[in-house]
Amino acid sequence: MSVLTATRIERAAMALSLREAGLTRAEIKETMGLSRSYVYSLFDDPDGSKERARKDGYRLPCPSCGNLMDGSNGLTNGPRLCLTCTMRANHDNRFWTRERCITAFGEFARRMGRNPSVPDSMCRNGGSPSLSRRLSAERLAEIAAIPDDLSLPPCATVTREFGSWSAGLRAAGMNPGKGGSSSHRNERRTMRRFVVLEKIGGGDWRANEPVEAVTAELAISLVAQSAGTYVVVPAALWAEREVAARTMFAVVGDA
Repeated sequence: MSVLTATRIERAAMALSLREAGLTRAEIKETMGLSRSYVYSLFDDPDGSKERARKDGYRLPCPSCGNLMDGSNGLTNGPRLCLTCTMRANHDNRFWTRERCITAFGEFARRMGRNPSVPDSMCRNGGSPSLSRRLSAERLAEIAAIPDDLSLPPCATVTREFGSWSAGLRAAGMNPGKGGSSSHRNERRTMRRFVVLEKIGGGDWRANEPVEAVTAELAISLVAQSAGTYVVVPAALWAEREVAARTMFAVVGDA
């Protein structure tokens, strides 16, 4: 029988048999691959009932509902409320309530002239590289044009409050069918690899890592961190003819 798969009682029996064979507790620890304290507990508490009773003594009543709380962290590090009451308190104190979601949807529609969409929320709340690769350049430009002070609730939050994003739009008095244009979502897009060259002064250029984008302009926007002079070269051309490419800055744009 393996020590790893054995139950506590089985481990206690194995430790006892080794003890009867003349091994010391330190030798038993090494033989079974267990900690010193655990080996000692196997002799003192073979079935773990004493340890369970001790931990149960740490389970204090919840000040909110009276049910016993988790006592696994001891008396000094115990929870403030039971799990059910903690979840209820977190929900009651959440930032994105139904009212705030509806207000955010309305403010977005008023300022942007269109309904908020799931891609808007995903890109505004941490971003999604895989989603960004699937969106058209026009759709990405729409999302980039959203002001920084215009916030949207996360998609999971809207689903929690209303059941779905469409249901949230309906609760805000909007038609779910009038979000980002379907032509943007369904447009067939071809991703290409570009190398963006950045002028660093003195006639020198620095080549950034190749990026995938629909257009050269979008490639620059993915690389550029500040205003400056940039040149876009197709990645294949740069890889095969790097020296020649440095003299072909006329090949700029969506080549």
